[in-house]
Amino acid sequence: MLSIARLAMRGPLVAAVLATVYAVLAQLFDPFLLVCGAIVSLSALRHGDSAALQILVSVVLAAGSIAFFVTKGFSGYVLLAGALLPLVVLATVLRRTENQGIALSIAALFALGFAAYARYSVPNVDEYWMRRLQEFNDAVEHQGGQFLDAEQLSAVASMMHASTILLVMLFLTLSLFLGRWWQASLYNPGGFGTEFRKFVLPKSLMIGAAAVSLVSLVALRSNGEIALIGDMLLLAVILFAMQGLAVVHHRAHVKEFAARPMFVCLYIFLVILPHIFGFLLAIVGIADNVVDFRRLRSEYS
Repeated sequence: MLSIARLAMRGPLVAAVLATVYAVLAQLFDPFLLVCGAIVSLSALRHGDSAALQILVSVVLAAGSIAFFVTKGFSGYVLLAGALLPLVVLATVLRRTENQGIALSIAALFALGFAAYARYSVPNVDEYWMRRLQEFNDAVEHQGGQFLDAEQLSAVASMMHASTILLVMLFLTLSLFLGRWWQASLYNPGGFGTEFRKFVLPKSLMIGAAAVSLVSLVALRSNGEIALIGDMLLLAVILFAMQGLAVVHHRAHVKEFAARPMFVCLYIFLVILPHIFGFLLAIVGIADNVVDFRRLRSEYS
């Protein structure tokens, strides 16, 4: 992977070509878009937002045009611009602040904007996903297979909106972090780990998260619809889980013990049981935001 970064750093034209290639490949295999996003992030981190915007425009025009000839629609242009433009903003913020917590807080705002647009454009997101899943289920059954029964379809449909928000947040985070890791590996070895171990969210976010939690509890007790409030709560959990993960990495680094097996298990459990281990990490992150286990307040004050 590092060879991609070295090649991209040969110049904006090379970076634009590389990013376009991975954007086109992403139409066949979605995870390639992460590499495209990381190249754009690396360009913004190393050369500034102006160079990254030039690369972004080149990617959107080139890869979007290829998608247009295939699908006969403009969705390729919109999706690429919507995916890559936030990364330029996030990388620029990270470049100027050197604070991953601030950058990811802004990433959460982009994800919240996506959630608000989805709820505004689709009157009932659960019914929308239910229809889409039912269509897929009917197609599978038509071929003689079996997908999900009615109860399972309803359960999965109720989780799809939250899952898309999580995917948006993961894309922004992983693309930004991959670009930052590339930059550190090429120009500042070990710098990414040092920076992540200092990951801390703004104190104001704690107040906002507490307010969102209170409103959601009141709405649930009165059998009200939490809708976008629930989306905010999900994003708050994700952010504080990231701070909790940074605390775990910090403690492992300070204690200097062989933590690789522990981290392998931790990340496996995060993938398998994100609703449990993500919540536990969020509790650690909230506690760190209050108590300041790593003594970072003086550094960021």
